[in-house]
Order: sequence, then C-alpha cells, then structure tokens
Amino acid sequence: MGEPVPFAVAGLVGWVRDADEDRRVLLLHGGPAMSYSYLDGLLEVLPDWSIASFQQRGRDPSTTQGPFDVPTMLADIGRVLEHLAGRGWHRPLVAGHSWGGHLAWHVAATLGDRVGGVLAMDPMGAVGDMGLADFTEELRRRTDDAALERYDELEAAWSSPGLTSEEMIEQGRLLLPAYFADPARAAEAADDWIACHVFDSLLASAEAVQPWLVAALRAVRVPLGALHGDRSPIPLTASTDAVDLVPGAWTEVADGAGHFVWLEAPEAVRRALERLRSEAARP
Repeated sequence: MGEPVPFAVAGLVGWVRDADEDRRVLLLHGGPAMSYSYLDGLLEVLPDWSIASFQQRGRDPSTTQGPFDVPTMLADIGRVLEHLAGRGWHRPLVAGHSWGGHLAWHVAATLGDRVGGVLAMDPMGAVGDMGLADFTEELRRRTDDAALERYDELEAAWSSPGLTSEEMIEQGRLLLPAYFADPARAAEAADDWIACHVFDSLLASAEAVQPWLVAALRAVRVPLGALHGDRSPIPLTASTDAVDLVPGAWTEVADGAGHFVWLEAPEAVRRALERLRSEAARP
C-alpha cells in the first residue's frame, strides 16, 4: 500500500493513494467547503482500496474563486475524474459524504458514463427540502440550552459585525457532539468551518436545480447506493427518498452510527463499497 501522492488540476488540489487496481474510489467531502482532510480517516478504514480526494473550490489549498454553484462543482469533479483517468483509473466509484453525498446524486445523474458506481454517505437529500429542516431541528434538540444560547449569539453576528475564524470554529464545535451516536466521540472529527457565503451560494444553487435533479435521477442506470447512520441527525428520508427514484438503487442503515459513519461503523462503509463494486463489475 502506497502513501498518498498530491496532485493539482485546474486550480484543485488533492491526493491519490494507489493500492488495489480493482478497488478505486473518489471521495467527495461535505460542508460545503469543509477541509477535505476530515476524510483522511478513510485511508485506514479502507487499507486495501485505491483512494483519491480533493479540496472543493472555495477553500485553500484549492482555488477560492467562484462561481459557487452545483454546475461548477460538477465540472470540477469531471476534471478530477479526467486526471484520474490519466493515471489509469477507469470508471472509479465515487463516494460523497453529507454535502458531498448531495453532489453524489448529481454525479450519478450527469457523470454516470465516467464512474462505476456512486455511494451517498449520510447525505443531504435530493427531494423536498433535502432533509434540511429536520436536520437542523434534530441538531438543536440534541444540544443543551447553554450551547444553543451561545450558538444563536454567534449566528446573529454573522451579518454584523461578522465572525472571526476562531468564532466560526467555536460555533461549529457547539453542535458537533449532536452529529454522533456517542457525543463523546466528537473530538475524533475535524471541526474546521468555512465562510457562510460559500454555503449560502451552494445551497441556493442546489435548490434552484433540484427539480431537474429529481427528474434526472429517474433515468440513472449507474449502480447507486446510500449508507445512512441510524443515529444520524440527518433524517433517513434524505437517503431513501432519493434512492427510491432510481431503479435498482438501495439504502443500507449503519447501526450505531451518527453522521460520520466511518468513525462509528467502519465495517458498514466497507460492506457498502464492496456491494457497489460488485454491482459495477456486472456486465
């Protein structure tokens, strides 16, 4: 098993670790625009897999220039897939987490001829409000009153006077335990956060193109699955409502896992990717 090797393409920075030629997966991080480093733990969860990952635009070390919209993000994924193809990666799997899981729905709908299969891991959904209202409500329900009071104080300061980078990190940490089945494990996850305008721009774009996405998913033929933590604050319907649109697609539920599925149920991630790989290999 080799070490991760950095790459750069079209203003995007990432890494590739080559291992098994029959097991290749490109990871899409969440956020939007969290640091892609929080996915590094999957290197240990998947020691026999070839893995690639990259920082989406909007955050160093990749370009911080926009536009910040879904079509631009998909074009970026296409450029990374082209780069990987030059390294001999023919139609790898794509696995996206959270916001990256939402991008994974789009990959299945628009780049299906360039990938072997797609896995959405505890994703933002594709139907209705994409699960966001229930997600927000559940995060707040799981968070104690003192933390919520400070969170709301920081939230109110976004527009004026704005938050320092330290305050952004503090705000994210206040809710982070609510993402886990076991809140004590929150320290295992990266807790770096990003400028609000990136999130707002991407969310607005996702909402604008959602009617197209819902229609396009009905025509998807590339193997598609979802893996959802049974203790995730994101509602299970964020996975199942999208999967139900796609012929032959499936959802697996990871017992004892919250939002960061691979931290609390690593074996479930391995099983889901092997299932997808098996389906991708069928003629």
